[in-house]
Amino acid sequence: MGQPRKEIPVQLRDLIIQDWKGESSVKLSMGKISEKFKIPKSTVQRTIQRYRETGGLQTKKRTGRKKILTPREEIKLVRKVQRNPFLSAPKLAAQIVQESGKTLHPSTVRKIINKNGLHGRIPRKKPYLSKVNRKKRLAFARKYVLKPPSFWSSILWSDETKVNIFGSDGHQKVWRRPKEALKNSNLRPTVKHGGGSVMVWGCFGAKGVGNLEFIEGNMTGVSYTGILNRNLFESGRKVGLGRRFTFQQDNDPKHTSKVAKEFFKINKVKVLDWCPQSPDLNPIEHLWDVTKREVGKTNVKNKSELKTRIREVWDNLDPEVIRNLVSSMPKRLEQVISANGGHTKY
Repeated sequence: MGQPRKEIPVQLRDLIIQDWKGESSVKLSMGKISEKFKIPKSTVQRTIQRYRETGGLQTKKRTGRKKILTPREEIKLVRKVQRNPFLSAPKLAAQIVQESGKTLHPSTVRKIINKNGLHGRIPRKKPYLSKVNRKKRLAFARKYVLKPPSFWSSILWSDETKVNIFGSDGHQKVWRRPKEALKNSNLRPTVKHGGGSVMVWGCFGAKGVGNLEFIEGNMTGVSYTGILNRNLFESGRKVGLGRRFTFQQDNDPKHTSKVAKEFFKINKVKVLDWCPQSPDLNPIEHLWDVTKREVGKTNVKNKSELKTRIREVWDNLDPEVIRNLVSSMPKRLEQVISANGGHTKY
């Protein structure tokens, strides 16, 4: 098969027609036009023939390459993705070969799927919600959605989290040029000893952050009540609530253990009846995210430096960010109701 012909510019086509018609000076033959513009005579002939047929200089619109899949087969492909959105393009291409004998490149599969409004994205991680948990979330949202701002401002929010020395547990990408894989700025540092992470408990209220305490070893119900005993009431005073607060915690077994319940009873602590599998409703989760991002900007080398940096970031969190997180509670609950107890964007 020969090389495909290259199209000549429209401006050149116009000059060819002008000379052929004699509009510029004298009428030239096809051979003379070929010599003048240093192009093949066949090109001049095709240009004049196209002008005679169409009366214009524009290239005739081509039909393009014939599609491999029929419209019906494309619909079938899209329906497969809708039933199982985790199917990869290579797997879909392999299935098409098995079913129809037609060979399709994965990039073609992606184009067909994209054309139908579906695009590959990294899935968000959310806790599994059973029917029972969805009902409990919905009941919680309906119970509290109309509570005034003063109610949410009276809550002391709490949770534990893990902070890594070298950032996320998951995969991270780096933008780099070829052959720059070992450039210092493109490396994710690791250490043989002294690496790892720390677990931390913290709390906050609408007017600011409470105490932090780092957790050594596995936390039990007993050690959890020890954390509360050392930090809960001091944090209440720190955020301007004194003892007039409602304490929020999730339903982790350590939080709901007998010894924890006894602590709350003895100390007359009012505990918010929290719904299961609902980190999206706890604003402290977003405060942890802010803290981790700021900590990640610092090159800490060991757990001692990490702890120091976490405290620095925690104690200097923006009060406006804190207020906005607490005031977002009604909207969070509205989204739960709209989702019939399902996940929210938070």
